[in-house]
Amino acid sequence: MVSIHDKRMNCFNKNFPQRVVDVFLKLVNPAHSPSTLYFYVVVAQFVFPRLQSGTVKYISRRTCLNALSLLSTESLTGRSTRMVIKAVIFDLDGTLIDFNIDYKRIRGEARNFLTSQGIPSCIFSRNESIFEMLKKTKIYMRNNGESDEKFEAVRRKVFEIAEKHELEAARTTQLLPGVAETLKILKKMNLKMGISTINSRKSADYALKRFGIAHFFNAVATRDDVPEVKPSPLHVETVLKTLGVKPSEALMVGDWSGDMKMANEVGLIAVGLPTGFATVKQLIEAGANYIITSLIDLPTLIQQINRTE
Repeated sequence: MVSIHDKRMNCFNKNFPQRVVDVFLKLVNPAHSPSTLYFYVVVAQFVFPRLQSGTVKYISRRTCLNALSLLSTESLTGRSTRMVIKAVIFDLDGTLIDFNIDYKRIRGEARNFLTSQGIPSCIFSRNESIFEMLKKTKIYMRNNGESDEKFEAVRRKVFEIAEKHELEAARTTQLLPGVAETLKILKKMNLKMGISTINSRKSADYALKRFGIAHFFNAVATRDDVPEVKPSPLHVETVLKTLGVKPSEALMVGDWSGDMKMANEVGLIAVGLPTGFATVKQLIEAGANYIITSLIDLPTLIQQINRTE
């Protein structure tokens, strides 16, 4: 984490406009959470390319642009721009719940089934997801004159294999730290909440009910509810439609690079949570506008975005 006390003087020197120095010092103070401080350093790096500290060296120009667009215009120009968040969309596995699913085993069983159906194993890569396998299977079957109905039967069987393991994991899974408390706070803030997950409907519903958090969510879109799973924008667009909010009025919270890419494509604010699949660097490179190290920081982040100055 960047030491803000060090950065206050090191990030800026006499060559920087005094008004910008004043804004930075006003925004950055020890009361801010680490994720908020990190965000301001991202913005500073974009505004001043001369800022090249080892901690933020890998942040892309695109990420800085995204971050800068979320910074209140009033701070830098005197013009007030309000952005109001009305909804939060969460990933499930790795973000709210630690399913501890054996994905390697799922991939292996799915690959074995597909090859038993005449699909050559050579078309599959070692660590690709079952969704990538199914994409390749569909193309192969079409090119070899197989009907869409036969492919659908194959697809259903692959999903049954995955669901078996998901349900097994759901029985022993754990709620991630801070989830219940955060959901209660967001509810009190009158925010709508949804879930976009590649898990099955049955396993997602089971897990949400098991932990007593199903009632917090106004919309849940599983792989069974959409024609294309994330990172396809169709997945999260299904949630947005049910919630009745615009992309600009919602943010996506996830632990996977695909969540960040999907959010960027649709126009949601992308919030990365490095508790599962991706590292901080991977989330940022995928387009995360914000990084929070704990879900409990989310209400504060939303209040910051919705702030009136």
